[in-house]
Amino acid sequence: MRPQFAALAGLLFAVHPVHTEAVTGIVGRADVLACIFFLLSLLAYHGQPKCHIWISIIVGALSMFAKETGVTVLLLNLAYDFYLHWSSIRW
Repeated sequence: MRPQFAALAGLLFAVHPVHTEAVTGIVGRADVLACIFFLLSLLAYHGQPKCHIWISIIVGALSMFAKETGVTVLLLNLAYDFYLHWSSIRW
């Protein structure tokens, strides 16, 4: 009877939810890292000097490396730039 109890205890230990905390902590870091790089890219792009455009592109690429949805920062920068300068772009 003891080997079955040991097997049941081992199975319960292997599938218990307490072991998922370490994995979810590692997976959740990608979202936070992508968000930080996303916001830094927005801040760098809308700064005054032109050298910040390259910093924005590099930080946007880091956001893409952290999570695939980071590619939207480039589109958001472009859309916001069109919004700010729409009166001079129209014909």
